[in-house]
Amino acid sequence: MVRIPVTLADFDSGRIKSSVSKLSKHHPDQPLKPKLSVVQRTFAQILGYGGFEDLRSQAKQNGAIYTGQSLAIGQFIAPISRRLSRHWNVSVEKAEGVAAELGLMHLDAFRPTARPVQQLLLREDRVSPSGQLPSIGVSTRPIFDAVRQATGMPVAHMAALREAMRPMDALREAMKPSAQMLAIQEAMKPTAQMLAIQEAMKPTAQMLAIQEAMKPTAQMLAIQEAMKPSAQMLAIQEAMKPTAQMLAIQEAMKPTAQMLAIQEAMKPSAQMLAILDALKPKTH
Repeated sequence: MVRIPVTLADFDSGRIKSSVSKLSKHHPDQPLKPKLSVVQRTFAQILGYGGFEDLRSQAKQNGAIYTGQSLAIGQFIAPISRRLSRHWNVSVEKAEGVAAELGLMHLDAFRPTARPVQQLLLREDRVSPSGQLPSIGVSTRPIFDAVRQATGMPVAHMAALREAMRPMDALREAMKPSAQMLAIQEAMKPTAQMLAIQEAMKPTAQMLAIQEAMKPTAQMLAIQEAMKPSAQMLAIQEAMKPTAQMLAIQEAMKPTAQMLAIQEAMKPSAQMLAILDALKPKTH
C-alpha cells in the first residue's frame, strides 16, 4: 500500500487538521455531523495508514521537515480516490472530486521546494515575548546567519541551526522575571484592607442624593443673576465715591492741634463752674 509521507510540521501547522475538516464536510452521512474520530481514521486510511495514531506516529518518525524527493500530487489522487470510494461506497468520480478539495498539495511531501526553515523557527519560538528583545549579552546574529544558510536546505543542515539557536535558551531564561521582581509585583497588589478602605470611601446613595439636592436650582440661579448690580447701579456707586478734591476739603476742615488746644483751653474749669454755680440766683 502506497503511503503519503507526513511530517510533524504538517500536524503543527494545522495542515492535517484543515484536510480532516474538509473531509468531514463531504461525508456522505450529511446533514448528520460525523464523529471526529471517524473522519480522522478515514483520512489516515486513504493516505495509506492503519489509523490516525499510526499517521501521527509516522509523522514523529519523519521529523519536522520532509527530506525525501518531492512527490507529484497528480500521481496520488487516483489511489486516494479509490480508497475513499471503498470507504464511503461512492463512485470513483465523486471520490476524486472530494480528494481534489482536501488541500493535500500543501503537505510537505508535495511541495516542489523545501519549506523555508524560517517558518519552523517562528513556530518553535511562537511563545517567546513579542517586541524587540533586550540586549543582555546574547547575540542573535548566529541564529539568523544559520537561518539564511539553512533556507531551502534539507534537514541535514538542521543540526547547525539548532546549535546556533542555543543562545536563545539563555535569552528566554534571562527574560524570566526574578524572584525579587515577582515579590515586588505581589507587594504592589492592593490588600483586602486597602480594597475595603477604597470601598468605604465611595460616596453612599444618601450622600449622592444630598450633593444633588445642594445643587442650585434654576430659580436660585435666576435670583442670583437678578441680584447682581446692574451697569447703571455700578455707575452710580462709582459717581458717589468722594473725589480727590472733596477728600482734600474734608482733610482741610479737620481741626488742627492748635485749634484743639484753644478749644480745650476755652472749656470752663471746675473753679469757674463753681463760681458760676454760686452766682445763680437762689429761689425760695
